[in-house]
Amino acid sequence: MNYNFSEDDVLRAIKNLSPEELEVFKYVVQLMASEIDEAQQPDNDVLFCGSNGKHIVKCLHYPREALGYDEPRQLPSANEYIILFACSDEFLDEQIEEIKNMYSEPEDQQSEWENYLNALAQHLSEEAGETPKYETLLENE
Repeated sequence: MNYNFSEDDVLRAIKNLSPEELEVFKYVVQLMASEIDEAQQPDNDVLFCGSNGKHIVKCLHYPREALGYDEPRQLPSANEYIILFACSDEFLDEQIEEIKNMYSEPEDQQSEWENYLNALAQHLSEEAGETPKYETLLENE
């Protein structure tokens, strides 16, 4: 998918939103700014934070011992507009090692890591669909 939109494209899309959609859009933009600010604080566990246009997609990372699993899994979120995932540090270390083995130049490694995170965020966003409520996720535990 091509996500390179011009400013005119974005403004046109915003103008076409219904009043209800516009209120959600405003809220998600404000929430995104807050989440980005939080993610930039020292000692946080945020791997990435982005938006699929309707929700914030956020992935945290913790030691395997704390999570009990490796690959990203969706977690309950206290905010219906935040789709929350977590994965293990060890899972991320494995991904980094794979990238280091594929590319020798640090610039190439960094570029591939960014591509990996973008693809992961897109995949998790699509996998989540609409944010499930606490009860749904807790029933699946």
